[in-house]
Amino acid sequence: MSLGWLDAAADSWSTLHLIISVPSILFLVMWCVIPESPRWLIAHGRFESADNLLKFAAACNRRELPLDFTTKKPIASAGCPRQKLPVFKVICLQFMWIGTVVFYYGALLNIKNVGGPTLPIRTTIAGAAEIIGMAIGLFLLLNPKHKFGILSLLLLIGGASCASSFAIPPNESGSTGGWMMLWLAIGGRISVACSLAVISNGSLELLPADKRAVVGTAMVTVARMVLMTAPFLNNLAFYGESITLTFYGCLALIAACGAFCLYVSAEWRVLLGPCNKKEFSPQGESRSKPSEAENVVCVNFNQYCIHDAEFETNIAA
Repeated sequence: MSLGWLDAAADSWSTLHLIISVPSILFLVMWCVIPESPRWLIAHGRFESADNLLKFAAACNRRELPLDFTTKKPIASAGCPRQKLPVFKVICLQFMWIGTVVFYYGALLNIKNVGGPTLPIRTTIAGAAEIIGMAIGLFLLLNPKHKFGILSLLLLIGGASCASSFAIPPNESGSTGGWMMLWLAIGGRISVACSLAVISNGSLELLPADKRAVVGTAMVTVARMVLMTAPFLNNLAFYGESITLTFYGCLALIAACGAFCLYVSAEWRVLLGPCNKKEFSPQGESRSKPSEAENVVCVNFNQYCIHDAEFETNIAA
């Protein structure tokens, strides 16, 4: 939100670069202060640290833990086969990453072409739209039952909003930029900010644990490579302000298709499937599902087996 104001206050590009780079030092401080997640601690065998962190979190949330609370150590299982890579889901996620990343960063560079108020005010409005989109994304991550389905609908609305900018009639000077185009761009910005929050924090769970790091890095790298086309897309505004925004709207629609396919394959099919009362146990025995009042924490210790270890606690949700 402050980028436009900083650009107006800086007397040169080097000063602006220095201003926006100095706050990055705060990340070093945060790295020293913010603890690792309980899942990471358990996965690396640091059970005592995980216990202490969960107890601290429970105290902050005013929840009481059982007196004998502890994270149980895993029971290793042998002979677990490697999981196959779900190629269809990877393709859908790749389309989502490309559409989201190119739209998110490219449209920010294109904000100078949409017209309307001064550049600082435009960046402030765009920043407020990102906050709204991130808040919606956080809500979907906390309520993940239909997150890809809802995300596909948001991307469809945002993409259609930007793509419809070509229908804006030109003014007397022949320009289509102005408040109307700005609000259409803001609609797309909300949806793509939501998409970035969801795929950054809730998409790799669809992949096998032993392939998440490599496949996730590859998808982000490909999306960043495609992002190099953003300056060329923005230059198309020379032929008409709405052309570039229409292209970004089409990218959002492509991401919407990827999200909808993930919803059908990963969420909707699961919701329609039979609800079994028994679950697979690594020891070869079936056991009852935990009640709704229980919280189950599953961690994969053997990277080649999804059912390698489980930890159960009686923490009320």
